[in-house]
Amino acid sequence: MSIFMLPITPTEFKTTLLSHGWFDLAPFKVDIKIPTLMRAFKSRYGDAIIKIIVKNEKVLCETLYGNEEIAHQMTTNCLSLDIDINQLHSLVARHSNYDWIIEKGFGRYLRSPTLYEDCIRIISTANQNWSNTKKIIQALIENYGYDVNGFKDFPEPNRLIRLSESGIKEKTKCGYRASSFLDIADRSLSEPDFFAGDGWKGLHAKDFYDRLSSIRGMGPASASYLCRIYGKPYLYSVDRWVTKRCDELWGLNFRKTDKKGKVKPDLAKYENFAKNRYEGFNDYGPSVFWFEISKYWHDNESFENAWWS
Repeated sequence: MSIFMLPITPTEFKTTLLSHGWFDLAPFKVDIKIPTLMRAFKSRYGDAIIKIIVKNEKVLCETLYGNEEIAHQMTTNCLSLDIDINQLHSLVARHSNYDWIIEKGFGRYLRSPTLYEDCIRIISTANQNWSNTKKIIQALIENYGYDVNGFKDFPEPNRLIRLSESGIKEKTKCGYRASSFLDIADRSLSEPDFFAGDGWKGLHAKDFYDRLSSIRGMGPASASYLCRIYGKPYLYSVDRWVTKRCDELWGLNFRKTDKKGKVKPDLAKYENFAKNRYEGFNDYGPSVFWFEISKYWHDNESFENAWWS
């Protein structure tokens, strides 16, 4: 077992864990109160199990099993250590009302070891409540995941691609998303550097968004969401939960009536509101928007308000 120190503070580590709901999905094992992250990972390059802890005001990563190089890479990916947040913080420093972004080390997000896995995860959240998303991800792992020294990892694309769409639906209850899972697996095998390597890093935000948007079932909000957590914020992710938070914070209540007479949130008006409010943050506007609407998780140090309901 080897131990190495990570280039983030304990505050940044906790903020990253609370950045969004991935911490609540298998095979991540996360403790928010005593900041800890444990994760197993199997790839064609090697296997590893890591445990990230806080000790003596330092963030340490223990390689509990396997390839140390894979452990380093997995840690970098999962904690977004490849994202340079200095430019964001320099921009935020000009806005005194947002000094909490710097104080709490906002800017990084909890990610999966690969973009492939994050694409599967985001598709699993589309038009779905959180409890069902958790069940889909858990079923994928239980039925198709690989064993890594006693821990189950997310299924690799070469495992999924051998399955039928009907079989995935039956085992995971994921519905129409099964075709998207197979499309992502197929693309990952034909473009491994992009989906399982570093090929995405050299792309500009719009190019990254366009590549993601070409995936079957990947809507604008999902693609924009992934852009943000991969350090390439593009457009504003507005879904029903986001509109609910905007209504709570600013009393917007933008609504429209569709052709069937059903009243629903006017997403375009929410997007325009966000664009105007965060115009001064340039390309980082979508990220600052997300930080502000999810800030109460960090203030409470939990998701106690059942954000997924």
